[in-house]
Amino acid sequence: MVFVDSLETQVSNLERENAKLREDLKAQALGVDKAIHDIRSPIVNLFGFYKELFEDINSAYEKGELLSEEQMNDAKEGFEFVFASKEKIEVLLTDMLAIAKLRSGKIPLNTEYHSLNKIIDFSTKENEAFLSEGQEITYKCQGDLVINCDEYKFGEVISNLIKNGIEALDGKGEVEISYFDVPKSHSGAREDKYVICISDTGKGISVEDKPHIFEDFYTRGKGNKGTGLGLASCKAIVEKHGWKINVYSDGPGKGASLHIS
Repeated sequence: MVFVDSLETQVSNLERENAKLREDLKAQALGVDKAIHDIRSPIVNLFGFYKELFEDINSAYEKGELLSEEQMNDAKEGFEFVFASKEKIEVLLTDMLAIAKLRSGKIPLNTEYHSLNKIIDFSTKENEAFLSEGQEITYKCQGDLVINCDEYKFGEVISNLIKNGIEALDGKGEVEISYFDVPKSHSGAREDKYVICISDTGKGISVEDKPHIFEDFYTRGKGNKGTGLGLASCKAIVEKHGWKINVYSDGPGKGASLHIS
């Protein structure tokens, strides 16, 4: 009887793992489809622009005319679009490659003890240019926390989360960075733990979005803004350090908070 119960438990566990694997594969397939679409769209638009520009130039050449002021303005706007599309494709491919390398273990972490204040200060300055009037980044921590991390990669995580918070602001608002200690007597761990929080007063996250927030290519309703790889990349780097990242929000319009622990 004990053997039968044990076998049933193993079968049940295998079924759960199999279901999870199917969901993971489904999410990956959807992610690949989204990536192909994100790359294909600007390429198709680029060819459309070049075709139209070529026709205008060729038509003017055959007539022995110069391009009109309107055609010149259209060409200027078109070239600006070309450069923006090129950057979008480069960012997408770079992020895809970085995540793939992180997950395959091909990018080792260069971990040493670093000042969290220093990392946050640098990341904050990187993002100040993205602030609009009435928006601010605040750091509400006393003292400093020294953490064992890859300074460059963890700095990328903090910077990305700050930028994500800024993008979520709707008009005036605040992105707050803080951390708090969780004594081992409370956490049950063998040593004291800490939680780093990046919170914003922005649009918040819906119940439907929360389960997908760290999936590859998920854009959280940003439309054409961003590739959807920012939070997925953050999660990969955080987990590579052996930590966890979670998102909290009371819903649309109530802001969001990302916790690294």
